[in-house]
Amino acid sequence: MSNQSANDLIMGGGAPSVKWPAPGTKVIGEIVDTATTQQTDFKTGELKFWKDGNPKMQAVITLQTDERDPEVPDDDGKRRLFVSSWRMRDAIRDAIKTAGAKHLEHGGKLAVQYTSDGEDEAGTGNPPKFYAAQYKRPEPSAAPAPDLLDDSPF
Repeated sequence: MSNQSANDLIMGGGAPSVKWPAPGTKVIGEIVDTATTQQTDFKTGELKFWKDGNPKMQAVITLQTDERDPEVPDDDGKRRLFVSSWRMRDAIRDAIKTAGAKHLEHGGKLAVQYTSDGEDEAGTGNPPKFYAAQYKRPEPSAAPAPDLLDDSPF
């Protein structure tokens, strides 16, 4: 499964994923797309499944950011945020509730920050990451009201 759009597939595009190199790293942007996709193993690229055989899913949020990477050809600032850990999911859910929203909305602003590492209890050398998030609902559209006195039928 993939969350790649038809245009991205045809044209070879797609937004780079957000990278979390160190605590303090954050991404801020306007939500331009949301999707779900099946998780893959970071090392092997194989699809992940639960013990009962059901696919492990994740949310994919595409943000329009101000970031530009000179190593990414034609970088338009879009970044994909893969939400597979419960820590990031819970941070985003709490931010949505705090904003008085029921869900993420296109045009809303989302900020996610990698705040710290947890304890590497599994001994993998890859300790869990902790996150904080903020969400701002989109501004209501300010479309002008139609002029009802206009003589035009359209």
